[in-house]
Amino acid sequence: MKNGTVHVVVVLILTISFTTLLTAADLEQKPYDAGATVGIWTGGDIDVEGFTAEKDSSLLFHLFYDYYLMPKLATGLYINFAPNVVIGNGDGEVMSEFGFSIMPRFLVSENLAVKPALQMGYRTSTVGDESMDGFGLNMNCQFYYLPDPSNKIAYIGEIGFLAQPVGGTDFVDVSFAPIFYFSAGVSL
Repeated sequence: MKNGTVHVVVVLILTISFTTLLTAADLEQKPYDAGATVGIWTGGDIDVEGFTAEKDSSLLFHLFYDYYLMPKLATGLYINFAPNVVIGNGDGEVMSEFGFSIMPRFLVSENLAVKPALQMGYRTSTVGDESMDGFGLNMNCQFYYLPDPSNKIAYIGEIGFLAQPVGGTDFVDVSFAPIFYFSAGVSL
């Protein structure tokens, strides 16, 4: 995936997010969630053509836009970006991914909601001029806290995992089991 494509998608999501005015009084009435989180993608094992390589912990940026089809069900778009993923003794890779998600919204109270999500997307990892593609399969759970409904900004805590059941290049298969991440951020 070219960096220009990522930038265009990010600009579109942010434009939609900031130009739409919310009239919701609480979490249940919000027509969409648009936000960003920053966190740590923990270390784990990555299978490269039968050889196991250790992935170090790295930063993970997560942008999303979720539109509610009904009060308790949303579908959305997301972008994951990890700028320096070190595998084994190799150079740092840049991992980027975009895809779609589907999630229910469970309200605990007027100010607190839980959103477990299933995400599927296209993932690419780049080291220098080399690029590997893969199918991203992710699950996460976001916890929303809206302290002041008139402010409309919710704080998010998120836990989840990223997995890659298939991927690689024409010459090498690369896959990995779920690797957990933890993040926090805000949502409009």
